[in-house]
Amino acid sequence: MPAEQPKLETIDDLIGLWPSDADFGRDIGIKPNHVGVMKLRKKISSEHWPAIREAAARRHNEDPSKGFDRVNGDLLLDIHAHMASLTS
Repeated sequence: MPAEQPKLETIDDLIGLWPSDADFGRDIGIKPNHVGVMKLRKKISSEHWPAIREAAARRHNEDPSKGFDRVNGDLLLDIHAHMASLTS
C-alpha cells in the first residue's frame, strides 16, 4: 500500500514538503528569512509560483514518493483561496 500523502491546504503544508525552509528558499531562489515572511503572511507572491512549480518538479524527479507531483498552478490557487478564507 502506498504511503499516505501529506495534506496540502496551507502555505505551511506546501513549504513543509521540502526538507527545510532553507531548502525551499534555495530551490526557488530566495533567502531563507523570506520563507519565514511568507509563512507569517500566509501568502506567497505569484511571482514565485513558476519557480515553485519547477522546484517541485525537480524534487519529484529525485524522489517521487514525497508528493511533489501535486504542486501545480491549481494547487497554488487553491491554497491561497483557502488561506484567504481563513482570514476573512
